[in-house]
Amino acid sequence: MPLTSDAFAPFGTVFPLDGRNDAAVAVSQGDGYLDARTLAPLIDSPGSLGYTTGPVLPAQITQMERHFDTQEGAFGAGKPFVLAVAAPSAQPPAPADVAAFTVPVGWAVVLERGVWHAACLGVDGPTPYYWFAYCANSGVSEWEPLAEPVEVRA
Repeated sequence: MPLTSDAFAPFGTVFPLDGRNDAAVAVSQGDGYLDARTLAPLIDSPGSLGYTTGPVLPAQITQMERHFDTQEGAFGAGKPFVLAVAAPSAQPPAPADVAAFTVPVGWAVVLERGVWHAACLGVDGPTPYYWFAYCANSGVSEWEPLAEPVEVRA
């Protein structure tokens, strides 16, 4: 699914940091450089920076996680990635409730508390990405199995 602020709104916020005009981002340019930053802090609490390498598409998601104590930002390390999400709910989502977004290089997304999400997936090979979140209890997350696997394709 194309990543737009409107399409991603049920799950969180989008920050295009690739130089385009966006009300939530400040952009400056100089001799050979382009700089962009969020106008507000990425998440609404102190956070830890993490680095994960996700598997490649197509992929079958069999488990997801969610965080009630933090927002979570995700941004690529030089390659686009796919993020599968579902709206907050008491039970893990059904396949029909999962949306997958391709996050371009130079963009960041921030998941709101309670949003279900899987590890990010690489478009053309295993793909590294960064995440930023408050990590209570040493950052251990509980991954919950899905009742049915979700197939995610490019």
